[in-house]
Amino acid sequence: DTLDTDFSDGKEYFYNHVFEEEGTYYYSFEGKDLYSKNATGEAAENTKPGPIVINTNPSLSWVGSNGFISDGIDPDSGPINEPFFFRIIYSDAEDHPPDAGYPKIEIYLDGLGIPGNPFTMSEADINDTIFSDGKEYVFQKSFTNTGNYSHKFIAFDKYLKPAEGQPLDLSFLPVVYLTDNPELAWVNLEGYKTKGVFPDKAFYFYDFIYKVLYKDRNNDPPAKGYPKIHIFKDGLEIEGSPFPMREWNEKELNYTDGKIYYFSRKFKEPGIYSYSFESYDSNYYEAFGEPVNLKYGPEVVFPENTQIFAAPNPVKLNEHKNVHFLNIPRGSELKIYAIDGSIVFSTTVLKGYYIWNLRTNSNASVASGIYIYTITTKDKTVITRKLAIIK
Repeated sequence: DTLDTDFSDGKEYFYNHVFEEEGTYYYSFEGKDLYSKNATGEAAENTKPGPIVINTNPSLSWVGSNGFISDGIDPDSGPINEPFFFRIIYSDAEDHPPDAGYPKIEIYLDGLGIPGNPFTMSEADINDTIFSDGKEYVFQKSFTNTGNYSHKFIAFDKYLKPAEGQPLDLSFLPVVYLTDNPELAWVNLEGYKTKGVFPDKAFYFYDFIYKVLYKDRNNDPPAKGYPKIHIFKDGLEIEGSPFPMREWNEKELNYTDGKIYYFSRKFKEPGIYSYSFESYDSNYYEAFGEPVNLKYGPEVVFPENTQIFAAPNPVKLNEHKNVHFLNIPRGSELKIYAIDGSIVFSTTVLKGYYIWNLRTNSNASVASGIYIYTITTKDKTVITRKLAIIK
């Protein structure tokens, strides 16, 4: 209060300061009167800790709009000399702007930074000066070389605090191709959206189904015998690999939107396998896309217990053609019942296991639902289990 001139009852003074670095600070006060007499009292005689200054990491996140929901690029693939758009959100809880020249994007081809790397992104809205609720940055780039590119985003706030968030991870996009090259892509079905085999892990007797999507901008079909799948174990292709794949829908003739191909395989040996896909169009232009790269899976295992069980359980009618009943004493009687108690299927197990083709005694396809199966051994011991069949 500049009008307060009475010091005998005390007068308040204040000082504001903005700290540029994190850490625990200490403070003390000193004062002198008009005659240079030092002030006394607790505030003048003690050094106190405080304040503790913190600076939380800024964050990078996806924009969340169409084409940028789960990554920072659109499109994911395209021909040479066509633009690709990169977008990202920079946020800072303390409303600190990014350091000069950030955010940046690093772009690689075959693991090497492309010329000009890293690239500075631009503000989507120069009038947006609030960073606490997120600010969008953009970058546009076309490519003159084909190949599988990768990229990641980096940023610091003005105090050089590094940003955090998923966009800092390397993303293996975009895929750049010549106009006439076909493309292989993952199938937009459950279990196949980011990989080409389902399931990821199962017993050796299981049918592992591989799927891939073949696309061609000119609607050219694949060359005869393609697409093919290469399957590896311990770094070596297994016997018979590569294997030609089959059409998922033979009547589908539209290759511009993509056509699904599949391959089914049972493995005799346990272990972790790997695979890659290969294709050419009818003009023998080579296909590009993430599925041409080596990917690990599936893991094949042997059952470790001796209890009677069914696998898979649950059974998916759109994925599985059979169900395996395992560890059954030889000569036992297997019976499968509907939930209402009616008999669906029965047989005598001769080999210690039985593979049921999901058909009834009258050779009709079974419906989805909960089933009860019983194993009656030669000594009349009855084991009862449940089996779920779903669509």
